[in-house]
Amino acid sequence: MKGSVKNIGQKGNENRELYNNNNLKVVNHMEKNINIAASGSELETLQNQYLATKIALENNQEPKKQQKLTQACNKARKALEKYYYEQKLPTLPLQIHEMTEDEDTLLIQKIKQEIIIAFPVNGLKTKSAEILSACSLLESEYFEPDELKIITPAGIFFDAGIELKDLNGNTIPEGTENVYCLAGDTKLHALVKAAYTLNIRAQTGEGETVILRNVRIREFDNIREYGRYIRMNNSLARHLRLQEKTEIAEMAEPGEFIRAVNKAIREYHLPGSIAMRIFNNNQAITPKNMRHIMQGSFESSGQYIKQGEEFINTIKEKFGEDCYKQYPFKAVLKLSESLSSDSLVPIGLEKAMVLLQSLTPDDIAEIQRQTTTKAEILFSILNQKQTNQPG
Repeated sequence: MKGSVKNIGQKGNENRELYNNNNLKVVNHMEKNINIAASGSELETLQNQYLATKIALENNQEPKKQQKLTQACNKARKALEKYYYEQKLPTLPLQIHEMTEDEDTLLIQKIKQEIIIAFPVNGLKTKSAEILSACSLLESEYFEPDELKIITPAGIFFDAGIELKDLNGNTIPEGTENVYCLAGDTKLHALVKAAYTLNIRAQTGEGETVILRNVRIREFDNIREYGRYIRMNNSLARHLRLQEKTEIAEMAEPGEFIRAVNKAIREYHLPGSIAMRIFNNNQAITPKNMRHIMQGSFESSGQYIKQGEEFINTIKEKFGEDCYKQYPFKAVLKLSESLSSDSLVPIGLEKAMVLLQSLTPDDIAEIQRQTTTKAEILFSILNQKQTNQPG
């Protein structure tokens, strides 16, 4: 969190007796009556508004007033939380461990430091359910707080031209100081975001500030070295999504195949499985292939990569804005797996692309008039064209 981590609940305990059940006024030490939401910074105003409604709710026993005060309290709390979530470059308190060896003695210096945590735009992702689970973990008595956590200075990302986002999703300007990226698996990402979530709650008087412990700083020479480190330490992680694996692979070993796949994923919003098939002659990527991709030892042929690029360009040329939807790709890939009308072998992607080129403007218009069955209609039209082709 940026700035102090004072819990305003403490302020409420100090001033609670100064509130009257029938108003939102407080008496200060100079015995003046002032409104709790009086002048001050936006943050102070929001804090005071929340504190006032919270104390008024706790001191009022009338059911009708309680309902209104509960709504007002929830509204004030959400407004305060929104303020924190909209701040740029928020920081997170960490306990950094610096280790030195003196003959046979390992010395650990513990330093509390607030830093800006950054996330590459195409890096590991965490779902809201995972963050909620991590919140429960951090609040559990069985959580191991001293499990090792690795971070690294963000300079190598700036040098590689990789866009970074802060904990609130804001783009971090290149060269910003005190910025670090996580060097761990999705569990570390979830824990960090959960700690931030809990700390915002603490700012509204709900719970205590979380300080993640046993954090060590590890420096890498460049983004490729970082990618190899992440790849190796996530090699046994079953829960990684396919796109996350391809992103890690590109950082570690940026071959032509994985670059083409990630470009298709980013630009055309394709699932990783479809993008990989497009650049591998519609051959599915096996778990063994995926391991080789993560290790940097898999590469599709240059012919297949070129074919995939032509395929995407044809979809873009024929379907316009619909190239950003998945149905044209799915239909053509499905067609390439279908048996040819004049033989018992699959049509193949090369022939399917020829049939794709034969689509007329009327064909495209008929397909785009559909609302829910575009892929099926496109497949039917292409399949009919190959059936009607002379042997």
